[in-house]
Amino acid sequence: MPHHSPIMPWWSEPFGATTRHVFHASTLCSSHTLAQQWIEGKTIPLIPFSVETLRPDTWVWLRANQQTEGRGQGKNTFFCPPGGLYASLICFWPNLPAVPPLALITALAIAESLSEQCQLKWVNDIFLGENKLGGILIDRHWNTPLHTCIISFGLNINTSDTHTPQQRTISSWMNTTGSSLDLSALLFRIHDQLYKRYCTIIQNGGFLGSNLCNAINRRLRECGQEVLCTTASGSVQGLCQGISEAGRLIIGCENGSKEHDVLTLCILQRTEYSGTVKPL
Repeated sequence: MPHHSPIMPWWSEPFGATTRHVFHASTLCSSHTLAQQWIEGKTIPLIPFSVETLRPDTWVWLRANQQTEGRGQGKNTFFCPPGGLYASLICFWPNLPAVPPLALITALAIAESLSEQCQLKWVNDIFLGENKLGGILIDRHWNTPLHTCIISFGLNINTSDTHTPQQRTISSWMNTTGSSLDLSALLFRIHDQLYKRYCTIIQNGGFLGSNLCNAINRRLRECGQEVLCTTASGSVQGLCQGISEAGRLIIGCENGSKEHDVLTLCILQRTEYSGTVKPL
C-alpha cells in the first residue's frame, strides 16, 4: 500500500439531517484511492468504523494538505503540492429514477463557495478567468445495496507552485488573485453547498430542476459557444444551450435543439457571451 502520513479524526458534528466526519492527514497518496480501498473493506488506521456500519445520513471526508499520487480522469495524474485542498467525500445516494450529473453539481458547489467569477468547464473543471483551479473525480458504487459514491476534488488554492515536475504550467487561486484562503472554512462551505444540492436532487428524484439548471448554466463556459460533441451515435456540432434537467447537454443546430448524452466536447471558437441560457 502506498505510504501516507497518519490519518487523524479532525472534525465530527451533526449537520442538517446528516452527520459529517472529517479525517485529515498532512500527506496522502490519494484520498480517492484510500476511499476506494475503505469501501472495498480494507482497514484504514484511525478511522474508527467500517463502511458497513455507516448510515445514509452520514458523510465521511478524507482530506490532505498534499498528495503524492493525485488522480485525474482516466489514467491521468493530478499534481497536488502543499497549499491545495484535496478531499474525497464518501456518501450514499438512494436509488433515484434519474442519475444526476455529480461532477457538474460538485463543480457548482465549489464555484459558489469560491467566487461569483468562477466558471464551470464541462464536465468536471473549475476555472477563474482563463485559469483552471482544479477538477473533480466521481466514482459510483451504486450497484451495491448502500449506493456508495466517492466525490473527490483537487483545488489549487494557496499553492505557490507554477509548474508541475513535468514542466506543465499550473495556476492557483493565490497566484491568480494575490490572496490566500482558509482551507478549512472553504471545505465547510463546499460541504454546505453540496448538501443543499444533494437535498434538492433527491427531492426531484435525480433530476436537477430549473433553479439548479439555471445556476449551472450561468457559470458553464460552453454555454452560448459553438461546440463539437461526440455521442454514442456520432458527432454533433452546434450552439451549446446549457444543461437540461435530466443532466444532458442541449445543442442547437439547423434541425432544432436536442438533448444529448455527450461523451466529449470541445469549443470550436470561443466568443464573449454574457447571457443566461435557460434549459428547454
